[in-house]
Amino acid sequence: MDHRVFFILVVAAGVLNAQTTFRMRYLGDVGHLGGLDPRTSANLGIARVFPEPDGDLRFEGRDAAGKRWRVWLPAAGGVGGTDVWTADFDHNGHQDLLISAMFPKNGRCTDGTTLYILMFDQMGKPVPWVMPSHTFDGYGHPPLGVVEASGDGRAEIVTVSCEYSDQLTTGVLEDRRISGIYEARDAHWLPIGNAVKSRYRSLINPPGRQAAAIAQWLPTDPTKWLDFQAGYDDRPLTRLQSIIEPPTGCPAVNLAIVNGRLVRPADDPCISTRNGQVVFSDGDARQGQPFVVIDSPNGRDVFLSNAAAPLTELLQRGYRFRALGSHPDSPSLLWATVESDQR
Repeated sequence: MDHRVFFILVVAAGVLNAQTTFRMRYLGDVGHLGGLDPRTSANLGIARVFPEPDGDLRFEGRDAAGKRWRVWLPAAGGVGGTDVWTADFDHNGHQDLLISAMFPKNGRCTDGTTLYILMFDQMGKPVPWVMPSHTFDGYGHPPLGVVEASGDGRAEIVTVSCEYSDQLTTGVLEDRRISGIYEARDAHWLPIGNAVKSRYRSLINPPGRQAAAIAQWLPTDPTKWLDFQAGYDDRPLTRLQSIIEPPTGCPAVNLAIVNGRLVRPADDPCISTRNGQVVFSDGDARQGQPFVVIDSPNGRDVFLSNAAAPLTELLQRGYRFRALGSHPDSPSLLWATVESDQR
């Protein structure tokens, strides 16, 4: 296993007062376990990784009290890869894990990756954070910009979105913008809404994408930056009333051609149901099938894939949970705490 140590140098002469570095250690690829990689598990030190029969990966370890924690997430294998890095991002004395799952795509905006970051709290339990970003720069390379700019030992990261441009109008191929600037604090990634965007400019231009003919950078709106863990401390507990599966006959993406451009129809009847829905005890349906965390006396289980099984468990057992995320009508995560051993 390759244990190279990377130093991410942020150089913005005339913008940052000095070079800033943040250290991450590369632990290797785990996306091919049990396949191209003949190993049946990988030891990351703070966790072991196992391939599941359905293609997912299971990260597993013990917290400070010796209780087991587990995290399931999708693997990018085949011609793709799932790289793992470690660092103490929030400076709390516990090493965290950054997992980048990338599968190559054709066309434009080909540098997209899904970032799974497991932050470990003071009890050594994983707190998940999931976000897409178009900052992939090759396997074995840091999948996004990381900087320690505030001088407090905490990491800051920048995520980027990418969409197809109207080439006939703009003359470029891609519309890119900063989709979030976040700081690690207390096992969470918090959006920095008042961040000075120019300070992070050197983090968002992967090699080969500097030319104006390829991409144009659009203004960013911090009020639209997603907060994956929003609401943990202030949202009331609720229960599931029902689960609505995605309807048949709805394509993954529904596009129409308008004046020679591909656009999403405004009257698409599948917009609110394509990814399924969950109905809370208030009787209102929320879009999507969120990720799930279940805390019990036996430990913490984090389900970042195959949402159907944990959602069914929440429903059948009547667990109370908090619905987290920037948009309460489409939560990103349902966090259940089971007070007694009911599992």
